[in-house]
Amino acid sequence: MPEMSCPRCALVITVRASFLRVSRCPRCLATAHIAVPMFVTGDGHGDATLAIHATQEAGSLTLELRGELDLASAPALQHRINGAVDQAVDRVLVDLRDLEFIDGTGLQVLLYAQRRLREHGRRLVLRRGPGRIQRLFDLTHTTAVFEFVD
Repeated sequence: MPEMSCPRCALVITVRASFLRVSRCPRCLATAHIAVPMFVTGDGHGDATLAIHATQEAGSLTLELRGELDLASAPALQHRINGAVDQAVDRVLVDLRDLEFIDGTGLQVLLYAQRRLREHGRRLVLRRGPGRIQRLFDLTHTTAVFEFVD
């Protein structure tokens, strides 16, 4: 059965009917009065294909992504970003060099992460990925929205 996950509080809801979707996290709405979008995380069989290697030093968190940042794996990255906000790091560097694929959901997570970090006075920096990854930023005109480094 499909599952939906909250990137903020990690609530997972199993959806029993194929037509039913939960658009906002009920826990975040009830406890923090925040409307956090829920993501479909797959069929409950752990089909995410993203590896995230995190290293932290001197107020900076680096998240190296390997694999595919898509509908199934986006909540894992969102969970790491939320953890960075809680850890009070000044800068989060997301390394896209080993990313093989990114879709609109992955881009949405990066945009949400940037907004959330800015709200807390922190920076999101993206290390440029291969051409096929950078193409999504070019096509969606979001290259200028992010701070990129080589």
